[in-house]
Amino acid sequence: MPQNNSSTPGARESNAGDEFHILWAARRAVQLLNPRSGLQRVVMEGVSQEDTSKIEEGLLLGVDLSEYYGGDKFETADRIEVSQLKYSTKHPDKKWTASRLCASKSTNRNNSVIQRLANIYTGFLKDYKREDILKKLSIRLVSNQPVADDLSDFLQSVQSVLSSQFATESVQVGRLKNSLESESDVAILKEIQRKAGLKSTEFTDFLRIFDLNHCGQNSRPLQRIELILELSPYVSHDPVATLRSLCELGSISIWHLILLGDRKSL
Repeated sequence: MPQNNSSTPGARESNAGDEFHILWAARRAVQLLNPRSGLQRVVMEGVSQEDTSKIEEGLLLGVDLSEYYGGDKFETADRIEVSQLKYSTKHPDKKWTASRLCASKSTNRNNSVIQRLANIYTGFLKDYKREDILKKLSIRLVSNQPVADDLSDFLQSVQSVLSSQFATESVQVGRLKNSLESESDVAILKEIQRKAGLKSTEFTDFLRIFDLNHCGQNSRPLQRIELILELSPYVSHDPVATLRSLCELGSISIWHLILLGDRKSL
């Protein structure tokens, strides 16, 4: 009898990751129902169609979700949050370190998390002005796994130095390195730069908009509860039943339009 792949550990981990992606996206999409949120569009597995037409496809492989606030494309939006999502059932407490961000699964090419996130920045930089990107764009890692303290401290220190000493000035990595007081921060800076694949000033700009604040998220069961609580103000009866009905409607449901479209679709 052929083995059922869905029962293998690798398949279970993948399915759990997919479910986390959907739950996280659904929680973001609920805010489309809130006119005060400013959210105009939520896109899974990419960016808006208008932006996709301008950005090289291979540079967007790291995009699992994008959120547009104040507008539905880069030119009109006030803020764009682009996320890569990672979920682990086997090792939920394993921390994100600089080495993990820089690790490649392939032996003959760099497919590290940090390079895929850096590629997103490169994609936008090819078609939009630097100052607009720094003002609007946030590139984040979202995970149930927490960030290691030294990596979190590094990013806070770097972003503090960049904002206080260099403001919006384009700065070389060497100048940034000389402004860091911690040897640990310098070591992490060098390690991440080697794997990001960006030019010196592009790398320091990427660090300005790199966001690790959404790591350490709740498990899938708690994500479901949070989704129900966030959905409840917008339904007139049982939010659990509403959520179940929306999921059962399938690919042509209003819920699907929320996830893949924008406020105008509702």
